[in-house]
Amino acid sequence: MIKIFEMKKILVTSYSFKLNPGGASKRNFYISKYLSKYYDVYLVDWNNISLFKNLKKVSNSKFSWTKFFKIILFEKIHVTFSDTIKFALLPLPNLYYTIHDMREWSKFARENFLKKFLLKYIVSKCNKLITVSFFQKKKIKKIFKKSPYVIENGLSEDWSIKRIKNKKKIIKNKYIIYVSNFSKNKNHLSLEKQSEIFKGYKIVLVGRALNKNGEKIINNLKKNNYIFMNNIKESKLVNLIYYSEFVIFPSSYEGFGIPVLEAIKLKKKVLVNNVPSLSHFKKFEVVKYVNFNSQLKKSNISWAINKNIKKIPLKSVDSWRQISEQIKKLIHV
Repeated sequence: MIKIFEMKKILVTSYSFKLNPGGASKRNFYISKYLSKYYDVYLVDWNNISLFKNLKKVSNSKFSWTKFFKIILFEKIHVTFSDTIKFALLPLPNLYYTIHDMREWSKFARENFLKKFLLKYIVSKCNKLITVSFFQKKKIKKIFKKSPYVIENGLSEDWSIKRIKNKKKIIKNKYIIYVSNFSKNKNHLSLEKQSEIFKGYKIVLVGRALNKNGEKIINNLKKNNYIFMNNIKESKLVNLIYYSEFVIFPSSYEGFGIPVLEAIKLKKKVLVNNVPSLSHFKKFEVVKYVNFNSQLKKSNISWAINKNIKKIPLKSVDSWRQISEQIKKLIHV
């Protein structure tokens, strides 16, 4: 009798990209897409259940608990990737859990003691633990006494100078750009201290408020020279970053900082806040660390607008395809 080859199945549970369009949601989408070269991949969030095969999304339906439990019980899931506490508490088969950041153990904690307790439980029960930077790995080892695998973030094929070079500018004025959702740790209010040094530039802020605190931050900034944008396509974001004079990233705490990576790929100069959680970008010549919590120096701006760039080690900027290959190897460790 001839045995019919059955493709192994992977389950990825995620935050909803619509509700939280950040780096974690991007990561889960692209990992699902590129792992589908080797596996059938279910991507589940609170809105949708999608199935990827051969690098394509072949089906999409509204989320329901009935459909979700049918996948868990009857689809013979080989590995489950999750970064979502509510999903990870369920009896997911062969759980690989990703911690993007250790914010709850920092001064930017949201004082969610239940979340901390549940996360400790998930870490203890998961088969493998993953994080996105060596800074986060150090914190995880200290708190949980468990060493995670480090698999950094990547970029999609949209992040290519060749693809954007001949496109028209969206904003005609000279501008600088900060890409980040609005919350306390993102440090948007530090920009108020830079009004004099950034004089002559529009400041484009791409992101959205995820809660009332974020809305309050936006209201405090609106009186000044800012352009607010959200819910934009990746291709438009590439255009905005490429045609900016330079990129700023004043965040005080990050899991990784994908927007910095995006700017590096487009050979844009980036002024990055000098904090430990962003130290992994030091190897890139186009990154300069500054203190956004005090007034920047004119020399910082002179460096940022200087277009002379030596060879950048772009090989260090992985695509999501390459990141997915690393994850594939982890599945077989």
